[in-house]
Amino acid sequence: MPLHTNVEVDLHLHTTHSDGRLSVSEMLALCAERGLKSISITDHDTTSGLAESQGIADSLGIEMIPGIELGTNLNGAELHILGYFVDGSEMSLQSKLEEFRRDRFTRGARIVEKLVDMGLKIEWGMVLRLADGGSVGRPHIAQVLVDNGYADNPKDAFDRLIGSNGPAFVPRNLMTPAEAISLLTDNGALPVLAHPLASQSKSGRKGIDNLGVLIPELCKAGLVGVEVYYADYTEKQIARLAALAEKHFLVPCGGSDYHAAGNPIEPEPGEVGPPMQTVDMLKQRKAMQNDI
Repeated sequence: MPLHTNVEVDLHLHTTHSDGRLSVSEMLALCAERGLKSISITDHDTTSGLAESQGIADSLGIEMIPGIELGTNLNGAELHILGYFVDGSEMSLQSKLEEFRRDRFTRGARIVEKLVDMGLKIEWGMVLRLADGGSVGRPHIAQVLVDNGYADNPKDAFDRLIGSNGPAFVPRNLMTPAEAISLLTDNGALPVLAHPLASQSKSGRKGIDNLGVLIPELCKAGLVGVEVYYADYTEKQIARLAALAEKHFLVPCGGSDYHAAGNPIEPEPGEVGPPMQTVDMLKQRKAMQNDI
């Protein structure tokens, strides 16, 4: 993994409000310890941690951009869209997020049923206790599998059991990328394409096919940025994405995508992220949006 020195920005972080293992206070304390100046909490399908995050970030002198991460379906493959400067008070957004979380709940229960049918002695209640009211995701199931001795670590659980090629996989009911972008732009948030290339540190993180064709289409729908400086991306991957961002006038974003999952290779806050200029560019795009 390329080490990026003087990293002060991480725009992709997950807490216990979705599938991260650190609470908001623990995540913010870690970010402060690592010297981060600007961050975004981007929990899956929920904004429930943003108010608390903002208060703690203010007390620590860290700039906090309110964020979210949404899953979408692109020709049978899952593609994620991040939203920055999301307005968590908008009721139409919250209604959709509640719908997404209900689907996550139903899907998770079905995955556990499959695992039980395979002979694994786990229970749905174990997953719910681990999620503790947060947005339920497969990482919660993966951790239960680890805790009960069925996997060495969460990545192993995904790779062998619950990932897209695993015997207990259940697909989600997802929006299209264009629908997610529309949902975010209607909210006033800035849509950014998440982790578009393959990653070794993330379970099942495959590259997006025909990226050079897809990005112009998403730009027409309202995409304003793409993750360039992500997790364990190589310098070659970063250079390719930076060139695409420049070509299509997209803000080059990024971050660790930290979950504190305990995987063998897990980039942490302070190890990878975009330059501070990215934050300035996002603010400029937000100001332009407000002026329209």
